[in-house]
Amino acid sequence: MIGLNNLYEEAIQLFTQQPNLLEAVPVLFASRDVHLDVMEVDEDESIFFYNLDFKNVDTTNIQKYVDFMQKSGLLDFLKHSANRSLVDYAYGVEVGLDSNGRKNRSGKVMEDLLEGQLRAVADFYGYQTMTQATAHRMRQEWQVEVPVDKSERKFDGALFDSHKRRLFSSKQTTMEVEAVN
Repeated sequence: MIGLNNLYEEAIQLFTQQPNLLEAVPVLFASRDVHLDVMEVDEDESIFFYNLDFKNVDTTNIQKYVDFMQKSGLLDFLKHSANRSLVDYAYGVEVGLDSNGRKNRSGKVMEDLLEGQLRAVADFYGYQTMTQATAHRMRQEWQVEVPVDKSERKFDGALFDSHKRRLFSSKQTTMEVEAVN
């Protein structure tokens, strides 16, 4: 799959013929979760969430999985940035999940992917965005009180709608937030 020009079509064909290969996709995102919760903005400007199960693949909807790979930037990465075998890449990610140094490097790639997606949503809706957001930083910059279960919990990313006082976090939550006095 690496470097193919018509990667989207090739991916649909490959995963239709061998849907079990989709089980490897979460590893390519440095995740051991086989159920991924996805936030998406549709053409009507509505934000919605859906779940992709990579363990029990919905073979009637392979396109949904490939669309996710396209919108997340994975297909673009495979086409333009990956320069060795996918097996080697996946092995490196697996090793990286167990190794702090590699984990930090692969984490930076994921942060960059997430930041690009958050900026696109923020620009489209006029939201403010923050990566590696903590309750303290959100309070300082957005004057909101964010309930957290840990004192310095970090969110991979956050979007803030100042007109409706809503905060969207990377943990599939939308919360109404109160202004800080």
